Amino acid sequence: MANLKKIASKNRKYYLSEQKADSNDNPWFRYVRTLEKYSELVTITPKMASELLHGSFKKATKSDVVKTVDLNNASIAIGLHGRLIEGQLVIEAILMHDEKAIVLVKFNVPDKMFS
Repeated sequence: MANLKKIASKNRKYYLSEQKADSNDNPWFRYVRTLEKYSELVTITPKMASELLHGSFKKATKSDVVKTVDLNNASIAIGLHGRLIEGQLVIEAILMHDEKAIVLVKFNVPDKMFS
Protein backbone atom coordinates (compact mmCIF):
# COMPACT_ATOMS: atom_id res chain seq x y z
CA MET A 1 0.00 0.00 0.00
CA ALA A 2 2.89 2.37 0.72
CA ASN A 3 4.03 2.05 -2.88
CA LEU A 4 0.52 2.88 -4.15
CA LYS A 5 0.48 5.99 -1.96
CA LYS A 6 3.80 7.10 -3.45
CA ILE A 7 2.52 6.56 -6.99
CA ALA A 8 -0.74 8.40 -6.30
CA SER A 9 1.14 11.27 -4.65
CA LYS A 10 3.60 11.50 -7.54
CA ASN A 11 0.70 11.66 -10.00
CA ARG A 12 -1.00 14.41 -7.95
CA LYS A 13 2.24 16.40 -8.01
CA TYR A 14 2.44 16.02 -11.79
CA TYR A 15 -1.07 17.42 -12.40
CA LEU A 16 -0.66 20.28 -9.95
CA SER A 17 2.76 21.25 -11.31
CA GLU A 18 1.41 21.29 -14.88
CA GLN A 19 -1.48 23.46 -13.70
CA LYS A 20 0.87 25.84 -11.89
CA ALA A 21 3.19 26.06 -14.91
CA ASP A 22 0.17 27.19 -16.92
CA SER A 23 -0.63 29.95 -14.38
CA ASN A 24 -3.58 27.94 -13.07
CA ASP A 25 -5.52 28.79 -16.24
CA ASN A 26 -7.28 25.41 -16.32
CA PRO A 27 -8.38 22.86 -13.72
CA TRP A 28 -5.80 20.20 -12.87
CA PHE A 29 -7.57 17.39 -14.75
CA ARG A 30 -7.14 19.20 -18.09
CA TYR A 31 -3.40 18.42 -18.09
CA VAL A 32 -3.69 14.86 -19.35
CA ARG A 33 -0.58 12.86 -20.22
CA THR A 34 -2.01 11.64 -23.53
CA LEU A 35 -5.14 12.05 -25.62
CA GLU A 36 -5.76 8.30 -25.38
CA LYS A 37 -7.92 6.78 -22.65
CA TYR A 38 -5.83 5.87 -19.58
CA SER A 39 -6.17 5.29 -15.84
CA GLU A 40 -3.91 5.97 -12.90
CA LEU A 41 -4.04 6.41 -9.16
CA VAL A 42 -4.11 10.04 -8.04
CA THR A 43 -4.25 11.46 -4.54
CA ILE A 44 -7.22 13.82 -4.77
CA THR A 45 -7.26 16.72 -2.31
CA PRO A 46 -10.43 18.62 -1.35
CA LYS A 47 -9.31 21.54 -3.56
CA MET A 48 -8.86 19.20 -6.53
CA ALA A 49 -12.25 17.63 -5.80
CA SER A 50 -13.87 21.04 -5.79
CA GLU A 51 -12.47 21.77 -9.25
CA LEU A 52 -13.95 18.51 -10.53
CA LEU A 53 -17.42 19.27 -9.23
CA HIS A 54 -17.55 22.83 -10.56
CA GLY A 55 -20.58 22.85 -12.85
CA SER A 56 -20.74 19.08 -13.29
CA PHE A 57 -23.73 17.91 -11.27
CA LYS A 58 -26.38 18.90 -8.80
CA LYS A 59 -25.29 18.56 -5.19
CA ALA A 60 -25.78 15.13 -3.63
CA THR A 61 -27.38 14.76 -0.22
CA LYS A 62 -25.23 13.90 2.78
CA SER A 63 -27.08 10.60 3.24
CA ASP A 64 -26.34 9.61 -0.39
CA VAL A 65 -22.64 10.17 0.17
CA VAL A 66 -22.44 8.44 3.55
CA LYS A 67 -24.38 5.37 2.40
CA THR A 68 -22.61 4.64 -0.85
CA VAL A 69 -19.00 5.80 -0.79
CA ASP A 70 -15.98 3.72 0.17
CA LEU A 71 -12.94 5.96 -0.27
CA ASN A 72 -10.67 2.93 0.11
CA ASN A 73 -11.92 1.59 -3.21
CA ALA A 74 -12.90 4.67 -5.18
CA SER A 75 -12.79 5.50 -8.86
CA ILE A 76 -13.95 8.34 -11.06
CA ALA A 77 -14.14 8.94 -14.81
CA ILE A 78 -13.37 12.19 -16.59
CA GLY A 79 -14.69 12.60 -20.11
CA LEU A 80 -12.85 13.65 -23.23
CA HIS A 81 -13.94 17.25 -22.69
CA GLY A 82 -12.94 17.40 -19.03
CA ARG A 83 -16.34 16.73 -17.49
CA LEU A 84 -16.74 14.43 -14.48
CA ILE A 85 -18.93 11.64 -15.85
CA GLU A 86 -18.63 9.07 -13.08
CA GLY A 87 -17.79 9.41 -9.41
CA GLN A 88 -19.74 12.40 -8.15
CA LEU A 89 -20.34 10.77 -4.77
CA VAL A 90 -16.63 9.98 -4.39
CA ILE A 91 -15.76 13.63 -4.97
CA GLU A 92 -18.53 14.77 -2.62
CA ALA A 93 -17.19 12.42 0.08
CA ILE A 94 -13.70 13.91 -0.22
CA LEU A 95 -15.21 17.35 0.24
CA MET A 96 -17.47 16.26 3.10
CA HIS A 97 -14.61 14.68 5.05
CA ASP A 98 -12.17 17.44 4.02
CA GLU A 99 -9.47 14.81 3.49
CA LYS A 100 -7.45 13.65 0.53
CA ALA A 101 -8.04 10.18 -0.89
CA ILE A 102 -6.31 7.87 -3.34
CA VAL A 103 -8.64 7.47 -6.31
CA LEU A 104 -8.38 5.53 -9.57
CA VAL A 105 -8.93 8.23 -12.18
CA LYS A 106 -9.97 7.23 -15.69
CA PHE A 107 -9.08 10.01 -18.13
CA ASN A 108 -10.39 10.70 -21.65
CA VAL A 109 -13.37 8.39 -21.27
CA PRO A 110 -15.92 8.77 -24.07
CA ASP A 111 -19.07 10.30 -22.58
CA LYS A 112 -21.27 7.75 -24.37
CA MET A 113 -19.83 4.96 -22.19
CA PHE A 114 -21.76 6.38 -19.23
CA SER A 115 -24.94 7.65 -20.91
